[in-house]
Amino acid sequence: MKEKLLEIKKGMKKRLPKFSAQDAHKKKKLTIGKWRKPRGLDSKMRHQLKGYRRIVKRGYMSPSEVKDVSLRFGLIAKVVKNVTDLEGIDIKEYGILVGSTVGKKKKVEILKAAVEKKITVMNVKDVDAYLNEHDSEMKKKKEAKESLAKKKQEKEKALKKKSDEKSKKDKSEEDTLASKVEKSEEEKLQEKKEKDKILISTE
Repeated sequence: MKEKLLEIKKGMKKRLPKFSAQDAHKKKKLTIGKWRKPRGLDSKMRHQLKGYRRIVKRGYMSPSEVKDVSLRFGLIAKVVKNVTDLEGIDIKEYGILVGSTVGKKKKVEILKAAVEKKITVMNVKDVDAYLNEHDSEMKKKKEAKESLAKKKQEKEKALKKKSDEKSKKDKSEEDTLASKVEKSEEEKLQEKKEKDKILISTE
């Protein structure tokens, strides 16, 4: 029975007209394919006159038993925003749609849980391919992060080595200066002693 109703729905969808607002083909601000109900008193479209655009009405509705059923999967779509929403889903009747506001990290968690529970995901073409792509992406990011950290460490080591060499050089320069000062002081003392000797001898 369900299959027959789905076939009817499929046929109806093929014949379904593209509903648009009145004069959408004339006015730029009215986009074609966006429905607006005609409300004008003398509107030909509202009066459903021949040769004018068709309006939305009950007759175009698909059978109520399969109204929410997806034609592609033959299942009712259920929007899921976290892993706990997957609990108690009947896999024979329902498929899931991962919410558009869900982030990538949470989306991967939901998809992994759905694969484990064998639940059909409607808005991801190939779940396994998506997960593999995500894993490879994460691996690349991790490698890049590690290489960056390694480079940073090497740079820090090089800077430390440079600073150590500089400090050693400065220390050696200070030592040489101190030794020169000491020598000059010794020389001064020697000169003073000699002068004192000369003075004593003259006396």
